[in-house]
Amino acid sequence: MAFPTTNQPSLSQPQMRSPEPSVADLPSTNHERHRLAELKNRHAGADIWLIAAGASMDFVDPDFFDGKITVGVNAVHRRFRCDYLVLRTMTLAEEALRSGSSLIVSEHEMARLNGKLTKVSGPAWYFSHRQRSLHTPLDLSVIGTDLIVVGASIIVSAMNIAAYLGARNILMCGHDCGSLDGKIAFDGYYDQVNNVISKWRMLNRMEEQTVAVREKLREVYGCRVYSLNPFVNFGLEQHVFRREP
Repeated sequence: MAFPTTNQPSLSQPQMRSPEPSVADLPSTNHERHRLAELKNRHAGADIWLIAAGASMDFVDPDFFDGKITVGVNAVHRRFRCDYLVLRTMTLAEEALRSGSSLIVSEHEMARLNGKLTKVSGPAWYFSHRQRSLHTPLDLSVIGTDLIVVGASIIVSAMNIAAYLGARNILMCGHDCGSLDGKIAFDGYYDQVNNVISKWRMLNRMEEQTVAVREKLREVYGCRVYSLNPFVNFGLEQHVFRREP
């Protein structure tokens, strides 16, 4: 399993950091359970691009991410190359492994401690977490430890993981938290769009939790979180964004 190296210029400062450890330093894996701690600070000082599934990604060419370090969530590998893919349900694991992504998965299905332990039939790195609940505030106290925050959306875990990998800047892509031209995800993301009402209900909470995690990452890791706009400005070139169905 090949891991990306940090060789692209930073958005904010010259590259004046120590060389990264060799990929050969990582263990060779088949079906073993490896700890996320093995990847801690593997990309220290790098820009890491975090890819989500919002419909704005229909306007981003997949090769835009060539040469960049990418962390994706769920099924975004169906359109975009991801160095790392963060999952908390194993229904996508086999497909994701075939994409060539390195999988980072929650220890328990859906990050619920009373659920079964996750198991991937291939190389994967597992992160520890506390109980995920849709009805209680985020436990931001885990940020900066070897635990990873879990919330309504997997995006907050991916943000935490990007910082844990050593990101100086996290560039978020496709975290739309609404619809664009009536779509909530890029073409090809869903086999079929189901449970749309519950997805809409989650959007406000997702945005609120994302902001909270962004502030905590800046406080603990000193990393910055920005967002990619594929259009020339916030006028969106006459495309229509909506927060409600």
